[in-house]
Formats: sequence, C-alpha cells, structure tokens
Amino acid sequence: MHHKKILFICGTLNQTTMMYQISRHLQEHDCYFTPYYTDGFLNILARNGYLDFSVLGGQPRNSTEKFLNEKKLNVDYGGVQHNYDLVVTCSDLIIPENIKDKKIILVNQESILFRVIIRP
Repeated sequence: MHHKKILFICGTLNQTTMMYQISRHLQEHDCYFTPYYTDGFLNILARNGYLDFSVLGGQPRNSTEKFLNEKKLNVDYGGVQHNYDLVVTCSDLIIPENIKDKKIILVNQESILFRVIIRP
C-alpha cells in the first residue's frame, strides 16, 4: 500500500494543535508539518522581521516551532522535501507557489468547515 504524503501547514498555536489532532487520525500516512510560510515579496518581509506580529514570524511562529519540536513531528519547512499528495492548511490567505497544484483542504478553526481546493 502506498503511503500518502500529507503536509500540514500550521499557523497560530491553536491552529497547530488542531492540525496535530487531525494528523493523529491519519497515522497510516506520512505526515509532515511546517509553520505557516509564504514566498515572493512577503517572504522577503518575513525574513527581515517586518511580519513578526503575524504567524509568519516572531512569537507566533516560535510557539508553533516549539510545539512541533516538543511533539517530535516530521518538520518540512516550506514543504520542499517531498511531492505531497495532499496539503491541509488552516488559512487560504496565502497559497505558496509550491502547493498551488496540490489538493488542498482548508480547515477553519471557527467551525467544522472543510473546503477542498482542487486545481488541475
């Protein structure tokens, strides 16, 4: 049986905890996690500390990284290590280039809402 590779894109600590809880129901697959990330101009701003108030940097990102490390989860920063079969994310405000052609499930924290984005 082929194990699917699933990337979980985390955000705040609450969203990260939610992603972790979902992954526990998918243990037959290879689950990887990344803090929320971006590319292009926003990535330049994030790397230079201009977005430290957001999940792209500063304390929000540090909390997420700490959680991922404490749980000893497979971390793939920016989702670059594998060709993922599925991406599960907590926000669709930013869709980085490397996942635009992937099947994406958006998990909304405020309600149980699944939005599947399938692009050709």
